[in-house]
Amino acid sequence: MIRAALFSALLLSPAALAAQEMRCWVPYAEFEPHVRHTDVARCPGDDPAPDKGFCRMAIEGEHITVYRFLHEAAGDQACLVAAERLPIAEFLRRYGLTYRAP
Repeated sequence: MIRAALFSALLLSPAALAAQEMRCWVPYAEFEPHVRHTDVARCPGDDPAPDKGFCRMAIEGEHITVYRFLHEAAGDQACLVAAERLPIAEFLRRYGLTYRAP
């Protein structure tokens, strides 16, 4: 009985409620200082659109990793939603050899 009451109190604590509201596993504020990357003006394939999010890229040996972030609807935070690692040759076949800034 006491154990159940304690468990209920923990579920309703401010810390528990804040943890439930967190949906962003990797916010950009944590990613930026800890993951080696290059800022890019536009995402490969224009996904996501610039008003919805942004990308960061990293070249590691013969591979390129594209990190895709979306802006949260409620706030200024951007969250990592995808990371795609491709051989450089595959990246160039898929997205082309040239880049034109928007």
